[in-house]
Amino acid sequence: MSGSIGNGFSLARRLGGVWFARQFGRAPAGLPILDLYLTNRCNLHCRPCGARFLPPPQSGAAELSTAEWKAVLDSAARLHCSLVSLSGGEPLLRPDLAEIIRHGDSLGMSMHISSNGHLLDEPTVADLRASGLRSIQISLHGPTPAIHDAISGAGSFEKAVHAIALLRRIAPEIPIGVNCTLIPELPHPFAEMVPFVKSLGVRQFKITPAYGNLLHRALPAASRPGLIYDEQKMRDLWPEIERLRRALNEHGLFGSSRAYARLIGGRSPGPRGRYCYAAYALCAVDPYGVAGACLDLPGTISVRERPLEEIWRGPEFARLRNDVRRCRLACWDCTTMEVSLRFRARHLLGDLAQNVRDLRHYVG
Repeated sequence: MSGSIGNGFSLARRLGGVWFARQFGRAPAGLPILDLYLTNRCNLHCRPCGARFLPPPQSGAAELSTAEWKAVLDSAARLHCSLVSLSGGEPLLRPDLAEIIRHGDSLGMSMHISSNGHLLDEPTVADLRASGLRSIQISLHGPTPAIHDAISGAGSFEKAVHAIALLRRIAPEIPIGVNCTLIPELPHPFAEMVPFVKSLGVRQFKITPAYGNLLHRALPAASRPGLIYDEQKMRDLWPEIERLRRALNEHGLFGSSRAYARLIGGRSPGPRGRYCYAAYALCAVDPYGVAGACLDLPGTISVRERPLEEIWRGPEFARLRNDVRRCRLACWDCTTMEVSLRFRARHLLGDLAQNVRDLRHYVG
């Protein structure tokens, strides 16, 4: 895993530069974190996910090729990117996933994937291990098949647990995280999940409520009431979130930051435009190459037209940064908000141990 050593210090230093750029309305010198959505295709139809309802691009464009994704990573390296997150859809549907990871690792970036795990088998895990994968997150939505399968389909709990076991056996040095998606119509025994995921060898356990932005925004309106949280329902989660935090501490695992836990539990207002660091600390590239601030603030220029570093430093992203500053969405995105909240001094310093653990998990 060449390049992961020292990336934590490098990322922290670059995030400091991003803070100054955000405060003084300037373009950041580099791009610390890059989210690549390799495909909108998925082998599952998880109920709160709207990926399958996303319209195809009006241009009729195909997904970026292997060579095109490598060119994006080349641009990211020139922007001194430290962390690349690969997701979808289901990124394992890309047969070139290990090749893409290997290229990013060779450029000194820490490579992370988010997956449902169903397509992992022994050869695939061995390929990912050899590619230089730094960390992986597997979706696991409950401690029993009854809860998980109600979200992801019959038999999916067993496959997710099997995937985690494969990773632990074949690639024990790769840190595993679990993401648990919550929907209002199901029980929330996530504190009870902590000893279970610890027994699987998981280090990190995060929860994400399904809400009205990101991929959830594409859900048909008729299916939303039982699947999507509003702000009142999220406030009702707070007692369970507190139980979860106590369970994590008891079992020596780590999860979402305290700031994000307070946000999704309705104990603090969303950062919204004033505090959001999309287009400053992060950039999202969709399967067809369009670079944007996040999934809710997409851009209009594809990396097929210009290299990513030109887009990042050009007028398109200057406009997106202005849009971010004006944005008033109540956003609970676990990626953008987890990063954005930590730019506030009381969260950066008050949750210092958590921040250090996260840096070690993702970048070594």
